[in-house]
Amino acid sequence: MKKIIFIFSAVFFSCALPAQNVVIRGLANMAHKGKIVSVYSFDDFITYTRVKQATDTISQTGSFELGFDTDVPTKVEVRIDNLVGNMYVLPKYYYGITYPKADSLYDLNPNTDYLVDLGFIIQDKSDTNEINSLIIDFNRDYRKFFVQNYQYFVAKRKFQEKLDSFQLKCNIKYANVKEPFFKGWLNYSFAGINLNTLRNKAWLANRYLIHKPVLYDDYEYMSFFNSYFNRYLQEMATTKKGADIIDVLNENSSFQLLDQTMKKDPLLQNDTLRELVLIKELYAMYFVPDFKRENILQMLEQAGRETQNTRHKIIVDNILKVIYNLSPGSDAPAFTLLNRKGERVSLSDFKGKYVYLNFMASWCVPCLQELKEIADIKKKYGDKVVFISISLDEKEEEFKKFVDKNPKYDWQFLYFGSDKTVKERYNIKAMPTYFFISKEGKLVLSPAKTPRAGFELVLDKMFNPKKKGAKNNGPIREGGR
Repeated sequence: MKKIIFIFSAVFFSCALPAQNVVIRGLANMAHKGKIVSVYSFDDFITYTRVKQATDTISQTGSFELGFDTDVPTKVEVRIDNLVGNMYVLPKYYYGITYPKADSLYDLNPNTDYLVDLGFIIQDKSDTNEINSLIIDFNRDYRKFFVQNYQYFVAKRKFQEKLDSFQLKCNIKYANVKEPFFKGWLNYSFAGINLNTLRNKAWLANRYLIHKPVLYDDYEYMSFFNSYFNRYLQEMATTKKGADIIDVLNENSSFQLLDQTMKKDPLLQNDTLRELVLIKELYAMYFVPDFKRENILQMLEQAGRETQNTRHKIIVDNILKVIYNLSPGSDAPAFTLLNRKGERVSLSDFKGKYVYLNFMASWCVPCLQELKEIADIKKKYGDKVVFISISLDEKEEEFKKFVDKNPKYDWQFLYFGSDKTVKERYNIKAMPTYFFISKEGKLVLSPAKTPRAGFELVLDKMFNPKKKGAKNNGPIREGGR
């Protein structure tokens, strides 16, 4: 985001306000003239399902207008092709923005999104409550604070003390801001920052979750919620107290029983918060090999039918759409990624061949253990199946270092950095995750069995049905790990 003030802003805003309660008037770089520009909101911040709100064709002078209705302040995306600009909108407000030209990465991959900084045309410089300007101002201050205190962050000494002091200064600085949405945004921005600095989770819960409303439309709140409760149910299930959770998940398949079981958790006494945590965690656990997918799916369907919370019903419906979208028989999501040499490799390059696709990272111990078994399977079926590993390492150097150190793994290793949305399109919630793709580019097993769970037997049944121990039970219909 960038804050830009134009001398012609009064003229820019002089047009009559349309019927919609949010209007975005824009000036796009001339490279975009004639293109379609669209604005999307989010149906929920668990699945991040996008909803198209308005579109326009960019004029020969670069202007466009997007009008829509919203009842609540929220985050939206303004898209041109695969360029994405983020901004926040409030009801009964209209905005002026500029949309920049694409940089050199734009043509690298048509399947991935590239973020751009929107410019904001400020009509009234005395308006101290414009949400995007406030967010830009805070982000600038935080970057400066972080650079100045980076040594404390690395050493994990005094950083939280410094952060508390910075938060107090921000609260004082923005004390006169009347827009309540920004106050909430600021509060939960600090919640997320505190969580990332390994602040005590009980302290975080008391300050930001317990006896607090669930803010479904607040991006910062939901980002904090998702991070705080990441693997919450999974980790609890591995403790002595979690034995009942395992039984419910793998044997009883009852959402109601799981809800009753989790009532024992002091943090989840609020019915609304508890139900949302369970829905979110079941969504993630559907892709974890330790749990039965059929049971998880059944519990999610129960939650959708039985919940009295309309927002939770919407979230469950969106979760089920994601799951069904990756179901066997559907098209495998396309991707174009770079290999170690910087060469572009697309899934479509392997049409006419079976593909065993997995997502991994060099720091993921189970991933590394299973690479050895993939190597054994490749020796046996490398002439019939293409093996592809997509690295989700945070830094490309880590990916390259791993590949260079392991030449014995002689199949396609790709880095997701040039198309980070591939992680979303395959809905990767845990690693390693596997998919088996047909010669026609359809998902055959989604997710597929891991090497340790018997994927080699799957190939035995396909290619050597008469081999002892490779009993052929007919065509493969569904996955499982």
